[in-house]
Amino acid sequence: MIPKVSICIPIYNVEKYIGECLESLINQSYSNLEIILINDCTPDRSIKIAAKYANQDSRIRILEHDRNKGPMCARQTGYTAATGDYITFCDGDDKIPINGIELLMKTAMSTGADIVSGNMQRFVDNKFLTISSCELPYGSEPESVYKALLTKEYTHVLCSKLFKMKLLKNYEYTILDKATNGEDAIIFYEILQYVNNVIHIPDVVYLYRFTPMSSTNRRLRQGGIKSILYLQTLRRNIGEKYPALYEIAWVFISTVLNNLYGNGYDKEFDLNRMVKEYNLNEYIDYRKMSRHLPARLFVKLILSRMFKPNYIKYLIHFWVK
Repeated sequence: MIPKVSICIPIYNVEKYIGECLESLINQSYSNLEIILINDCTPDRSIKIAAKYANQDSRIRILEHDRNKGPMCARQTGYTAATGDYITFCDGDDKIPINGIELLMKTAMSTGADIVSGNMQRFVDNKFLTISSCELPYGSEPESVYKALLTKEYTHVLCSKLFKMKLLKNYEYTILDKATNGEDAIIFYEILQYVNNVIHIPDVVYLYRFTPMSSTNRRLRQGGIKSILYLQTLRRNIGEKYPALYEIAWVFISTVLNNLYGNGYDKEFDLNRMVKEYNLNEYIDYRKMSRHLPARLFVKLILSRMFKPNYIKYLIHFWVK
């Protein structure tokens, strides 16, 4: 029997793109699919457009939220209701190449991997841009995958990955209401603790629409700051669990936190209080930073925190590069 793959798509303000997204899914070369759309109380016509596709394709299901909860909660609603043997995720303004699911499933079936990932490619309208390639150079077991994440050689993005359904069904994960930053990383870091092996293939399996309003290009709100801080506690736990990763994790966390200060978020929010609340004070302490960080990075982060205007940060960047 051919395994079923569930595709989970949160729906919010994607009226312009949801049609393209669904066209890419219903025309997949791997046809045993379940396409689950979660209406996160979108204010536009996204669901009306999606409903037309659902009326024509019985593989499409639409689930409803009673209030806007954010993509993290929407994905939880989706995987909780899913009935597939495997699951992957897609955003409503993105697309999956016609053979994307087939490539992931072929590797999953031949290797028995708990997670199979592929590369992502950015696009604007009909123009394809850069391919975001990643790899797992240290191995496929959790510690090696964590190392690749902390060295930025691998990505935590959920949308380019295929998961065995048991990973989502058999365990509980942290779900933050209306989290819009770091939400993929939080669940992926937590999932990895239950994984035997992860396989990465070099093929493009996901098409990411690049727009000026992408969440990565927007100024963070308080909820985003909190989810980022929570994510750093997970990275701290990884460093404590795997001694070989302690220093790598320390540098990563310190860099993230100091960049928040360097970008002026301490002026917008009570960042000192929040950092203390998550017990992350040591990572912004100058004395401890000087012990753990490479000298150039230490200088760059300190000066960035002291001088926030962009032109000064520009000079700092090239001075310590």
